[in-house]
Amino acid sequence: DGSNDVFRVIGPEFYNFSMQIFNRWGEMIFETNDNNEGWDGTWRNKPAGQGVYTYVVEGQAVSGEDVTFGGNVTLVR
Repeated sequence: DGSNDVFRVIGPEFYNFSMQIFNRWGEMIFETNDNNEGWDGTWRNKPAGQGVYTYVVEGQAVSGEDVTFGGNVTLVR
């Protein structure tokens, strides 16, 4: 439907940015170093299954502060 089709970080630019998405078995299924890029809910070029995925974001803020945060995102189809 075009709403919430991509999971991405929205906010200030980061230096040395990385975002990783993991499935429930801890397998990394997505990684990017571009904070304008997001996860579109696919894995190996196929739609990932509905469920809860874990994300980890790391980078350096413009202020020079190291930033690390993460959480869960629920994929609903």
